[in-house]
Amino acid sequence: MGLTVRDVLVYALENLEKMGFKKFRNQLSEIEVNQNYRRIPRGKLEDKDWGDVADLIREYYKDVYGVEVTLQVLDKINEKKVADELQKDLLMVNRFVRLNQVVKSRCLAPEDRPMTLRLSDAGEVMCSVTLEALYPGYLHIEWKCGGEKSTEILSSQELYKENPDQTSFSVCSQVRISKDSLRYPESAVHVSWEHEYTNTRGQQTLSIIDQANASFIIRDIEGPPKLNHGEEATLYCTVDHCLKDLRVTRDIST
Repeated sequence: MGLTVRDVLVYALENLEKMGFKKFRNQLSEIEVNQNYRRIPRGKLEDKDWGDVADLIREYYKDVYGVEVTLQVLDKINEKKVADELQKDLLMVNRFVRLNQVVKSRCLAPEDRPMTLRLSDAGEVMCSVTLEALYPGYLHIEWKCGGEKSTEILSSQELYKENPDQTSFSVCSQVRISKDSLRYPESAVHVSWEHEYTNTRGQQTLSIIDQANASFIIRDIEGPPKLNHGEEATLYCTVDHCLKDLRVTRDIST
């Protein structure tokens, strides 16, 4: 796995001296940001380390604009050397393109296919979604599982592919979920994505419709090795509660 935007942000902040890092946090809470964004409150930045500050930058500004904000703050506090190193490191982040390097007329918003799922040999639910024809090929994707208020972000794997026309990319994002997490009707799997270059957001939710649409699978029946006529015997079998009918709802906004 190559470098991520978070990695290079943390490296840059680590390269600041103690007082330089303090100046960075102070200036970060005061910097003017673009419309539709808000500054990180000073209270959230107090006593935070490099990783915490990098996470706050990505939480408030995502990756592409977060890099621009970081470079602006480094310029304000006269940390040119650190800024130059950050820009060099960004060249090693796969498919990352800075805002001032992208031609807007070439940008393409992703086109999504419906979420799919299957059971793995290990009994996990494999959920995946494919997003096509996007450019640049850098996308922020998050998976969650549970109720509407679930906040835990699941670990996912993304496989990017450059399309034959060499002007766009496709990506398949996949996540593994324990089938126990989808046992109840209110359970749901949520995936959301953001393509910052086109200011496009999208999401899909996969949920169980109701308990009546669940089905049951009877496994092999087990009993004593020998059955005798006229004698009682105890037989055992396992009944698995499984997902029969799932609904995918789609909501895409730009």
